[in-house]
Order: sequence, then C-alpha cells, then structure tokens
Amino acid sequence: MKPFQIVDDFLAALATVGSAEGLRVALDAAKSAMGFDFVAMTHHCDNGEDRPQMIRLHDYPRAWEFQFDRQRLGPRDPVHRASRATLLGFAWTELGRLIQMSAADRAVLADARHHGIGEGFTVPAHVPGEPNGSVSFAMMAGRSLPHDMLAIAPLVAGHAFECGRRLWRMRPTPATRPMLTPRQRECLNWVMRGKSDWETSQIMGCKPQTVVRHIKQARERYGVDKRTSLLIRALLDGTLSLADLDAA
Repeated sequence: MKPFQIVDDFLAALATVGSAEGLRVALDAAKSAMGFDFVAMTHHCDNGEDRPQMIRLHDYPRAWEFQFDRQRLGPRDPVHRASRATLLGFAWTELGRLIQMSAADRAVLADARHHGIGEGFTVPAHVPGEPNGSVSFAMMAGRSLPHDMLAIAPLVAGHAFECGRRLWRMRPTPATRPMLTPRQRECLNWVMRGKSDWETSQIMGCKPQTVVRHIKQARERYGVDKRTSLLIRALLDGTLSLADLDAA
C-alpha cells in the first residue's frame, strides 16, 4: 500500500472513532499497514500517579508492561526523555544525540530487547499545560525499521494523539470554557505585564476598585482563588497570549 494511502485510510477511520477501543483498533491497523510490530501512545507519567486523564494505549508485551510499571519508568525512560529534546520524530538509534545516555538508560533498552522490543521510532506529542507525551512505533527484536514509512509515521502519530486528547477529554471544548468580558481580559493583560491594580486603573481610565472587581469576577468564572492560577488557566486555554507581553 502506498504510504499516503495509509494516512488517508487512518484519517477516515478516525472520523468514526468514538472510544478508546475504536482508536486502538484504528491505530493497530495503521501500525500494521506501515510495517511496524508495536505501537505505544502515552503520556510520560508515573503509572502510580493519580492521573485519570493520562493517555495510555499500547500493544507491547505484557511482561514488559509489568516491568515498565514496576520500575516506574514513565518519566525516566530514555525514549521519553529524548522526546522532550526535539519536535521531530527520531529513531531510537539517535538517543545518544538527544540526551546523555547513562548505564541505567542502556539497561532499560537492553531489558526491552530481552522482552522482544528492538528498534523503534518515536514522535513527540507535547501540548503546553498537559503532561509530555509521545507515540512510538517499534519492531520485534532483530527486525529493521520500515524506513520508507518514517515520513508518514509522524502524520499518523499526530492525528492519533489528538484523537486521544479528545477521547480522554484533556481540555474542555471552546463552548464550555469560561468566557471573559473584554474589560476583564484587558485587566488580565495588564496584570500579566506586571501592572498593579492602581497602574491598571490609570491605563484603563477607571477606579482601582473596578479593576479589583473585574479580576475577582474573572477568578469566579474560572473557579480559582489566586490571580496566578487565573493567568495560567487563561494562557493555557488561549484567552491570553504570551505574545501580548511583547507589546508591553
């Protein structure tokens, strides 16, 4: 099958996916069509953490899954750490270029090979405000990567992870996000730039009490108690932008 036909078929399958199981089936089909033996889509979290929204979907051998979780490798796995150092997909043979490999890192890879996992190709999947993640395609030990498919693997991985974010409800939809008034947003913009309530009031031509009220109402809309939390939430959902700081 031609590479981009695989992508087209995968996107068509995703259009009908409404559950994690449906995503697993679609991703497994794309993985096989590309010639890979394994696929793992996950956030890089410790499996012992209480993270109900953590994306985790893979078909690695159960014995390796048990070993991985027992050692709590989620944040420490060398492949996961390397994915934080690049925006591009990378073969596992490139790990030494991306991170400093320790004896413990090499032991993790050797242990994976012992469990039947050989070469691999990982695509980083990071969204600000959410745990780091990735999608990895891997081969059984002793088998080579399908190099002719590495150009489309990031396309499949990106769409798969985005579908996972939707299914795992990583963020509220725009329709359910808090909506600030123009004046509330303007106040927050000046607070983000380090202005005091008095300075903000002078810039906006209103009383300091009015600024305090606008910010209080914005906090209530977001359900947070602190201004810092309000700014973080507004930045993460796109209500504010760090680019606004350049205009300060």
